[in-house]
Amino acid sequence: MAELTARQRLFVAEYLKDLNATQAAVRAGFSGKSKDTPVRLMANEAVRAEIERALGARLEKLEITAERVLAAIADIAFGDVRDVFDEEGALKAPSEWDDRTAAAVAGLELNTLAKARGDVVHVAKIKRADRLKALDMLARHHSLYHDRLEIKGLEALSERLARAKARRAGDGGAEG
Repeated sequence: MAELTARQRLFVAEYLKDLNATQAAVRAGFSGKSKDTPVRLMANEAVRAEIERALGARLEKLEITAERVLAAIADIAFGDVRDVFDEEGALKAPSEWDDRTAAAVAGLELNTLAKARGDVVHVAKIKRADRLKALDMLARHHSLYHDRLEIKGLEALSERLARAKARRAGDGGAEG
């Protein structure tokens, strides 16, 4: 495999910052006028290999795996907001929540109010993470949706067009 030039190495380093090839090319000193420069750089086998190597190392260092991402999405999708409360209905301290419960909570606002008699009341607002979005992501991952139009082979398309044309010809070409 070919060795990277200094500007290609700089492009790779810049690309890894935000994964934006156009901006990375400009920051690496390539002309911003040519729209094909980022495309050409990303198509370069040596550049692609270096980007993939660096991204792989980053993911490994951060321990980001497909299984871990799916588990996090599942925690949001299947977490139960009731788990933030104890048996008496009092809010548990966040340190007492299990990982799935903590993942399902997007935000927590706790207001402490003092009544005239000196009583202290805690009012909690719990914002749940977007459960429907997480379920949608899992459903798409498991191909539970069939919302894509698939045409299997040009022969089938050609036959359908021929039948439609024959029907129109049988109608004398009259519109609906």
